[in-house]
Amino acid sequence: EVLLTEVNGVLFAPDNFKEHRDIASNTGIISLSSLSQLFPQYSSDMLVVFLQYMELCQEISQDFLTFTNVMIKEDESSDEMKSRLLFFPALIRDTERPQEIRETFQFGWCLQCSNPHQFFVPRFLHVLLLHLAYNYALPKSESSIPYLHRLCDIWKNGIHWLDTDGVETVVELVDTSQCVVLLLSCKHGLEHNMIEHRKEVISEILSLQKLICCSLEVEEFVIDPNDLEYPIIKPSERTLYNM
Repeated sequence: EVLLTEVNGVLFAPDNFKEHRDIASNTGIISLSSLSQLFPQYSSDMLVVFLQYMELCQEISQDFLTFTNVMIKEDESSDEMKSRLLFFPALIRDTERPQEIRETFQFGWCLQCSNPHQFFVPRFLHVLLLHLAYNYALPKSESSIPYLHRLCDIWKNGIHWLDTDGVETVVELVDTSQCVVLLLSCKHGLEHNMIEHRKEVISEILSLQKLICCSLEVEEFVIDPNDLEYPIIKPSERTLYNM
C-alpha cells in the first residue's frame, strides 16, 4: 500500500501538486534509470514488476526504437539510452489528435456515465490504452521484440490504429472523462472484419470498466451513422440510440 501510494502519487500527480515530477514525454517512453532516480529506495526490478502488475506500463525492447524511429527524451544520457525502457500511456504529453484520422466514420459506440457526478478514473484510461495498444495495434508475434507493424497513434486521452484487416479504429475518453467513444471504419467488402473487431474492442472496454470502476453507473449507446463527424467531443449532443 505504501509503494502504491508513493509511486503512483509521484508518477501521476497533477501539475499543480507538490508531488508532481515532469517526466512526461511525447512518446510516453521512460528509461528505467530515470525512473530509478525518482525512487532510489526501491530496487529497479521491484518497480518494474509492481508497475506492470498494476498494468500501468509495459517494458519494451531497445530494438523497438529502431523499428519505429521513436526517440526518447533528448536530454537522456548515452547510459540512459542503454537502460531498460518502459512505455506509460499515462505519461504521454501530447494532447493533439493525429491529423491523419478520417473526418467521418461508419460505426460509433459509446459508454456514457449516466450519473453526472461520476467519471472514469485515470487508471481506467491508462490500462485501457495499454491493453488496446498491445492487444490490437501491435501484431501478435512469437518474437519477444514488439514493433509497430500497423499504424498506431496514442495521445493523452485516446488511441488510433489501422489493422491488417483493413479496419480503422479510434477509442477516446471524452466529455470530461465521462464517456468512452469507439469509432470504426473499413474499406468496402471488409464489413465482416469490422463487425468482429468491434465485438472484441467493446468487450475489452466493458471488461475493464467492470474490473477497475465497477461502481460507475453506465449506459451503452450506438451513435447515428449520419452523425459521426470526427472529433466527437460530447456524444450526448449527437443522435444516440440506447442499447
